[in-house]
Amino acid sequence: MGVHKKSLKGIIWKYIADFEDEFLRDKGNCSDPDFWSNKFPVWGICAPYVRERLVKGDTIFFVPQRGKWFSEYIFTGILVMQDSINSFKDVLRSSKLNGEYKTKFQKDMIQHLRHDKGKGKVKTYDVRQRNFIIGNPDSSHWYGKDGQPVDITLRSLGLIHILNAIGRGRNQSIPHLNEVETEKIYRMISSKTKPISLMSMRNTKLVTNMHPKCLHL
Repeated sequence: MGVHKKSLKGIIWKYIADFEDEFLRDKGNCSDPDFWSNKFPVWGICAPYVRERLVKGDTIFFVPQRGKWFSEYIFTGILVMQDSINSFKDVLRSSKLNGEYKTKFQKDMIQHLRHDKGKGKVKTYDVRQRNFIIGNPDSSHWYGKDGQPVDITLRSLGLIHILNAIGRGRNQSIPHLNEVETEKIYRMISSKTKPISLMSMRNTKLVTNMHPKCLHL
């Protein structure tokens, strides 16, 4: 069944948000992560080397990158991994996923794979196609603009080293979270913020920008 993977337990991942979108969804043809197209949240294009190491029960905390219109980091979403799909081809064959979503996913994934191949990133080309993440719909939540501030949350938990790393810019500089740290952050966010109804998000059309938003990853 392959090599045993060492679980990450938790990771904070910065994504490029559409700041004109009321829910701060990911910017691009195929939102990644996507909490609203299917009956469960998914994450399957960006961060290939992070996704490769995720196992059931691991948690990803999503934070928009800061920009011109957004100066403070906030926790916009939490995905708790429940399952995965092994390969790009299996994703397209899956009956679990919405057909419209799969069409967008295929287009965006091919664009990323062409970039990987064009840059000679043979390993990334291979890894990107594996471990499509499916979140637990009951314990995964999206908060959007109502998310808790990262600064206040991490300071109150004494996780200053993680807060300092987030400010350095690159996702790769953010330390992975152990089980205790992951649980503390999850509980604090969940206790202070009511998640957005995914049904309301599904009924709100997302105007996408066609540029590939994470080709540098």
